[in-house]
Amino acid sequence: MLGNFSGRYSNNVPNLDLLLKSWNGEPYISDRATRESITLKKPYMSICLACQSYVFDSMINNSAFRGSGLISRFMYCFPKSNIGTRRYDTQPVPEVVSSFFSGAVAVKSLLIRFSLFWVSVSAFVIP
Repeated sequence: MLGNFSGRYSNNVPNLDLLLKSWNGEPYISDRATRESITLKKPYMSICLACQSYVFDSMINNSAFRGSGLISRFMYCFPKSNIGTRRYDTQPVPEVVSSFFSGAVAVKSLLIRFSLFWVSVSAFVIP
């Protein structure tokens, strides 16, 4: 997504106007020669990214993002890694839970089959 704003499809010319204006609800107007204009009176945007570190690095190192002030408009969170902390000595799933889940899956399967059957039968019904 950020690649599109940084110019992926516009010959590497960044178009950050909408992102920057939607930070504080400033009006946004997009005038294009090939289509009708788009006007947003009070645009607001929320962005939540859960990404790999290389995506974050490319965003931070993008000169257009840094120079425009876009980077400073995000709140960053770097949670502690859980790699290597998974427990393998956990208790098995109780039999009651397992049988309930199996029953629920079976009911869902029957409902899907019934709905497909109903669609195929109703296709041949002549009013």
